[in-house]
Amino acid sequence: MVISYHYEAYCIPIVSMISTMEDIEQSGTLKKIGIQTETKDEVYKMAATFNRMVSKLKENSDKQRQFISDASHELKTPVTVISSFITILRRHGTQDETIAKEAIEAIYLETNRMKNLTKTLLSLAELEGSEPVDIKSVDLVSLSTALVTQFMQVYDRPIILHENSHSIFIKGDELKLKQVLIIFLDNAIKYSTDVIEVFLESDQHKGILRIKDYGIGIPEEEQSHVFERFYRVDKARKRDSGGSGLGLAIAKNIVNLHKGEIDIQSKEHAGTEIKVTFPLTN
Repeated sequence: MVISYHYEAYCIPIVSMISTMEDIEQSGTLKKIGIQTETKDEVYKMAATFNRMVSKLKENSDKQRQFISDASHELKTPVTVISSFITILRRHGTQDETIAKEAIEAIYLETNRMKNLTKTLLSLAELEGSEPVDIKSVDLVSLSTALVTQFMQVYDRPIILHENSHSIFIKGDELKLKQVLIIFLDNAIKYSTDVIEVFLESDQHKGILRIKDYGIGIPEEEQSHVFERFYRVDKARKRDSGGSGLGLAIAKNIVNLHKGEIDIQSKEHAGTEIKVTFPLTN
């Protein structure tokens, strides 16, 4: 009787698991195993683990579909513009010099926009699929100083660098860390006209980078979304400003790959501060 009781207790969930797995295999649609009651045995734990795995796979699948949808939407606009102006050229030829010049300029701009977007998408896909390839000790002070100097020369904007140490060595891929700094400085340049401040600090365990601008700021309800792919804050992050809505998503991925943390504090019409922390080298 005891053996029969345990067989009935385990047989039903195992049959349910097998049936669910076969259904997934045949239909290609993810689904969870139905669990009626919670127990402490191995079969329940196996089913619960399977359901968590299905949830994670579904979440990743939904993100992938959203990414494809967003990318298609972003690429559709320049393709439509290019197609429209090519139609105009085919209809009028190059006889009207004004129309021809306008069409060629628009096609050139949209082609560059599409090229840059494609390059950014490939960069993001690479980050999401791999670890940093060249981890070593990087001096955050030296890296930031060089980039701040470069930005001041190129954009003729005042950028003040504050540091509490001559060197702050963190673990990372220097090129990818440089990309993070460029993204944040570029945003500060785009969305502010006043001075920009860069703070470099360290404690016993981490190096801290803060980039502060005194520009248009971000509404409080938008701040939790700014690191999402293709997300643009209304009016502030327009296509005309050159943003693709991918820069902060790329920065977030790079920071995560370096086991760092990122935080944003912003107030409308007062400015934005980005804070990033990285583990120090041993």
